[in-house]
Amino acid sequence: VFVMEEKDGFWTSPQKVLTLSPHRDRHFTLTPDGQRIFFTSRRPVNSGEEPAKNPNLWVSKNTPSGWTQPQPLKAPINTDQAEFYSTVTEDGTLYFTRSISDESADIYRSPLVDGEYTQSEHFDKPINTEYVDGDPYIAPDESYMIFLSNKPDGFGKHDFYISFRLKDESWTPPKNLGKPINSEGNDVCPLVTDDGKYFFFFSNRTGRYEIYWVDVKFIDDLKPDELK
Repeated sequence: VFVMEEKDGFWTSPQKVLTLSPHRDRHFTLTPDGQRIFFTSRRPVNSGEEPAKNPNLWVSKNTPSGWTQPQPLKAPINTDQAEFYSTVTEDGTLYFTRSISDESADIYRSPLVDGEYTQSEHFDKPINTEYVDGDPYIAPDESYMIFLSNKPDGFGKHDFYISFRLKDESWTPPKNLGKPINSEGNDVCPLVTDDGKYFFFFSNRTGRYEIYWVDVKFIDDLKPDELK
């Protein structure tokens, strides 16, 4: 895994951040301040142990001497269930997916308090349902969240939905992003660029997984009137 930065209109040379393990390392997310990388892996939690049965969330930190050796997040974030696909707000709040069973997954939130994640807050309806709800992209200012769900009102296996955070900290009922963003295929891994201009995601709508992107103006179009 490498990181490049755009400085004065030019890209810096690639900087090696992490060496992939043979344990399904994936879902790499750089925090808004560029100081941490979160990712999903089944690598052994402790040296000499067997690979984890279910994936956990790991983090590597950027230090003056380079990126640290990745460490698994502690409980109550990582559990004996599957934790994966996380994004982080400007103040360090972590959003992630926890798989409850093969047929269900939910979105969780954990604020960063004194440098530690000590809570694992479960979203109630209308965010989490009895279906698969996961892969949360959270806006850096926590104003909206885009996530996938296989609710029966969608177009394909998984569709993207958006929910906005209101002033009372409640969340609006999720809206399907519709076509052409969603498709009859499997649409996963949502991400908005740090400059807030483009929405990137993976989709297998052509028969194989490829990267797609679109202007984020659709977000303002879907925003409730009280937030415009």
